[in-house]
Amino acid sequence: SVSSLRTRLGRLSALATPRPAGEGEPAAQPAVALPDEAAAEAPRERLDPTARGADVMRGELERLRTRGRARRGAGGGARASGPRVDELPGETQVTDFGELHVVEHRCERDHQHGARAIHPARGVDGDVVATLALDPQMRGLDFSRALYIDTETTGLMGGTGTVPFLIGTARFHGDQLVVRKLVLRRLGEEVPMLHALAEQLREASCVVSFNGKSFDWPLLRTRFVMNRVKAPPIPPHLDLLHCARRVFRQRLERVRLVDIEREVLGFTRVDDVAGAEIPELYMSYLRGGDAAPIARIIDHNRLDLIALAALLAELVQQFDGLAAEHDPRDKLACARVAERAGDALLANSLAGAVTDTEGRGMHAAQAWLLRARVARRAGDAPAQETAAQAALAALGGDAADALTEAEVHLTLAKLYEHGLKDPARALAHAVHTVPAEDEEQAQRRAARLAAKLGRG
Repeated sequence: SVSSLRTRLGRLSALATPRPAGEGEPAAQPAVALPDEAAAEAPRERLDPTARGADVMRGELERLRTRGRARRGAGGGARASGPRVDELPGETQVTDFGELHVVEHRCERDHQHGARAIHPARGVDGDVVATLALDPQMRGLDFSRALYIDTETTGLMGGTGTVPFLIGTARFHGDQLVVRKLVLRRLGEEVPMLHALAEQLREASCVVSFNGKSFDWPLLRTRFVMNRVKAPPIPPHLDLLHCARRVFRQRLERVRLVDIEREVLGFTRVDDVAGAEIPELYMSYLRGGDAAPIARIIDHNRLDLIALAALLAELVQQFDGLAAEHDPRDKLACARVAERAGDALLANSLAGAVTDTEGRGMHAAQAWLLRARVARRAGDAPAQETAAQAALAALGGDAADALTEAEVHLTLAKLYEHGLKDPARALAHAVHTVPAEDEEQAQRRAARLAAKLGRG
C-alpha cells in the first residue's frame, strides 16, 4: 500500500549511501533495471530497497499515486465534486446533533387540494376515525396534533440498505398546515434528521400516513437503530391506504394516492416526478449531478403530505353519508365499514343514504341487503323482511348481478324458515340460492323445507 511504501521509504535514509565493505556487510550491488512492463507487474512486496535505492522507491510511490488518480478519474469528474448542497432549496440549521437541512411550506386556512379543503382535517372526530380505521386507538384523539409523515428513499423495497433521504412531515399550527421536509444533503448526516423527527413524534397525538405501517415506519425504525438514535414510542398510527381501499376500491381500479387525488379529490399533478425515478435522481445528485431534480422531489413530497390531510377530511366527510355529490359506491362501502365496526346505527344510516337516492339497480339492492343484515342482528324480523323484499324489487329480475340476487333469496329463505316459520315461502326462495351457497347446500335446504311441508 502507499502508507507501507512511505514507511519503507523512511527507512531508506540510512541505506541511500552504500556502506563500505568490511563494516559487517558486503557493499550494495547496483540494481538491475527491469523493463517497464515487467516493473509494472512486479509484486510490490518483492522490492528490495537496499538494491534499488531511495530514488527507485520514490519513483514507485509516484507511480502508485498516478495510478490512483487515473482510477478516480475513470469514475468521472462529477464524482469528485460531490453533491451540490448549496443549490438545494431551504436552509441549513445548526442543531445539538449536527447540521440539519430543512425546507418549510405553509398552507393557509382556505387552502384546497383540488376540490377538497384541507382545514377540516384539523378537527375530525376521533370516534368517527376509529370506525373508519377499524381501530379503537383512534377514539378521543386530538387530530389537531396529528403528525402526517411521508418519506422519499434511496430504494423502493425497504431493507437495511435503504436510506430515507427526505423525511416529510406536516402538522397544523393554528389554522396553518406547516409542511417540513428534512433533507439529507449527503449520506452520513442522518443523526440530526432522526433527532428532529423524534422530537416531532413525541409532541404528536397520532401519526397519519399512506402505506406508512408497511413501508415508512419500519424503515425509519431501522434507521433509528442503525444510527444509534433512541426512537420514541410511535403514537397511534392511522394508515390511510387501508381506509382508502375499503372505501374506494369499488370504483377505482388502483388505489394509489395519485389515483385518489385525481378521481376523488379532483386534483391532477402537473410535471410531477414519478416515484420510480426518485431513487436514481437522488443518487445522481450525490455523484455531483444537478440539484434541480431534488427540488422537484421536495415538491412531490409536499403534495403527498397535503393530499393526506385532504384525504382524511374527505373520508371522514364520507361517513356523514348525506352529501349528494358522494358516489353511491363510496357510501355503500362506508356502510359496510360501519357494519364491520359494529356500528349498526351508522351502517343503517349510510345504507339508507344509498337507498334514498338509488331507487333501482345493484347498488340499491346491496344497500337494502345490508339493512336487512342490520335488522337481523337487532332481532327485528319484520324490518329484515321489508329490507330483503326491497332488495329483490330493486334488482327487478335483472340477472346482471346473479350473486347479489342469490344472496337476497338466501336471506329470505333463512328468514322464512327460521324467523317467520313459513316453509312454503322459504322453499320458494330456497330454489334460487345458488351461487350464494353451493348446489349441495341448496339441495339439502330445499329437501328439508319440502319435508316440513309434507309433514304439515
